[in-house]
Amino acid sequence: MNEILPILIVISGPSAVGKSTLRSKLLQNHPELTYSVSYTTRKPRPNEKDGVDYFFVSVEEFKKRILEDDFLEYALVYGNYYGTSKSQVEKVLRSKKPIVLEVDVQGAENIIKKYPECCSIFIAPPSLEILIERFSSRGTETDAEREKRINEAKNELSKQNIFKYVIVNDELEEAYKKLEDAILEYQKQYLVK
Repeated sequence: MNEILPILIVISGPSAVGKSTLRSKLLQNHPELTYSVSYTTRKPRPNEKDGVDYFFVSVEEFKKRILEDDFLEYALVYGNYYGTSKSQVEKVLRSKKPIVLEVDVQGAENIIKKYPECCSIFIAPPSLEILIERFSSRGTETDAEREKRINEAKNELSKQNIFKYVIVNDELEEAYKKLEDAILEYQKQYLVK
């Protein structure tokens, strides 16, 4: 794929659908991209690094940032806050560089309202049953948390029509190819006039 032009890319979808894996591969193959590291109040998972995967902050710190209007979007998801730094995103956009955000569906809805011209991509599972298997295989949630995520995933899947592109993540390499193709199509359609 050619170099990604200065655009705002929003990748979203239900938990355990493979957003992080696809986003990581995109960043690996496209060093011109900037990744917007989100803030969260949840505890780090094994192998997650502060400032790389998320900025892990206290609830008090997060609420202080809310009061300072420091978030482009934020949400309380599964009992933890998640948010995207407004100043970080605006700084990258002003510098005419492409930026990718990986956010939950609730956050994506808010960003799409503020930036309707963004390249919004919904990552969908092949089926709800496969998504449930992925939740179980991660082993990072309790049964109650997993049930909550499954119910939320059903709601999130119903919102994929607000995105410009929907990619089913059945086979990783195929899904990644479709992700790159969607970005290239977006660039041709919205940037090259």
